[in-house]
Amino acid sequence: MTPLLRVENLGVAINRGGKKLSALDGVSFELYPAEILGIVGESGCGKSITALSLAGLLPGAAELTSGSIRFAGRELRGLPEGELRTIRGREISFIFQEPALSLNPLIKAGAQIAEALELEKKPGGRRDRAAIRERALRFMERLGLREAERIYDSYPHQLSGGMCQRVMIALALIRGPRLLIADEPTTALDVTIQAQILDLMRRVNRESGTGILFISHDLKVIRSISSRVLVMYAGKIVESGPVEEVFAHPRHEYTRGLIGSIPGRERKGKPLVNIPGKVPGIGERLPGCPFAPRCGRAERRCFEAFPPETIFPGAENPGALHRAHCIYPEPRPAEGEH
Repeated sequence: MTPLLRVENLGVAINRGGKKLSALDGVSFELYPAEILGIVGESGCGKSITALSLAGLLPGAAELTSGSIRFAGRELRGLPEGELRTIRGREISFIFQEPALSLNPLIKAGAQIAEALELEKKPGGRRDRAAIRERALRFMERLGLREAERIYDSYPHQLSGGMCQRVMIALALIRGPRLLIADEPTTALDVTIQAQILDLMRRVNRESGTGILFISHDLKVIRSISSRVLVMYAGKIVESGPVEEVFAHPRHEYTRGLIGSIPGRERKGKPLVNIPGKVPGIGERLPGCPFAPRCGRAERRCFEAFPPETIFPGAENPGALHRAHCIYPEPRPAEGEH
């Protein structure tokens, strides 16, 4: 199958004090039509900057320094801003993590959804506002928004966080994009609303075939919604593979630490893993594996060069490739084991 999105050797630098500091380094991945691909990692690992770079939405101090971004066979890197605008919203849409900040507080929710439809108006054509309103209401109902008329005529501050997020999803999907980038879309929501939003996104993916790049720091959410997962750390992808494979047989020490820090029934009575230290800032990154300063198994070579990629056949499905950049692909033996 041909990838919907192919990212190769992506590099992003932040200009700070006259210096270019690396924010992303050698990021490569593929996302296929109708697939949900997860990206997980702590705050500061490069998840959001990866998402913003895909459609040319990097902040002014950031710039692409290397790599290729091919969407539906078309190279996006280097496209003029005018051409990128024709792709954003129609073919590539975003859901941001803070709906209350992403929606305009001075404009009613329905008008913001309708505005996306008004962009389809041909030059010189007339807007049929009644038809646009009806189309937006029908779409909101299709997404499961009860009381669509009330929501349409409400300002964002009159809606709950979960309802604002549903409005954001409607706004992102109403033009039928082929790719949806969801950046921490459930972070500010309680568990019940979070589950409803995830169910909605699964339904959209299943019914419309929209490819979804789902970004989160919450491993449980990533495991519940994704078919494949990328584990990011300090601007690099350190591990990737089928989500169940990565969770059952993590091949990088960072991934093991993340998974070991999640409470659950299977860990009842066992201590949770504590990863010491913090993710290095973009001005603190050194040669070698970026996780080495926090890794209890790091050797001298870990600090000297980033480990090459190792490919493993899936333990459950040998055809499902599992990739990692680590010199310790097997977990540390338990005490007393040989």
